[in-house]
Amino acid sequence: MERIPEIKLEFFLEKLDAEEMEWQAVTDRLGIQPAKRTQPRMSKGTTALPFTKAELETFRFSQAAAGEAGYHILLHAAWSVTLPKMETWALEEPMAQMRKRFWGKGSDVRALCAEYRLAASLTVHIYADANTMPEVELSESDMAFWSSMGATVNFDFALD
Repeated sequence: MERIPEIKLEFFLEKLDAEEMEWQAVTDRLGIQPAKRTQPRMSKGTTALPFTKAELETFRFSQAAAGEAGYHILLHAAWSVTLPKMETWALEEPMAQMRKRFWGKGSDVRALCAEYRLAASLTVHIYADANTMPEVELSESDMAFWSSMGATVNFDFALD
């Protein structure tokens, strides 16, 4: 029997520095309750080699020396809204639901990002068998919508 793919969407506002996040200011400004809020924290593990400045900027995290063990990664504070996994053959419906949540909030997201040093992103998680992928298409209106708030769109594939 063919397994229907599942799609989960997560919208993040993430700090670009090691400071704590003003969660309540974000929640009040957007009028949306987050699914998750995290403050900055050190990774449990370490990396053997330091990351370059370009890598740190690309992946938006910081690092701290951990003595002989290497380097800890500082995970930045974040505020996120998540739609639960949805069985679907296309990205269109979950994307429409997330757009509805953030409709008319593009300028607020941009203002929050500028004021609190945040980065906006949408992560599309796809859980599927390798041979039964859903349709993954971002329409022109999807791209314009997320771009209007300065959000990047990332894809995370978990294939069996």
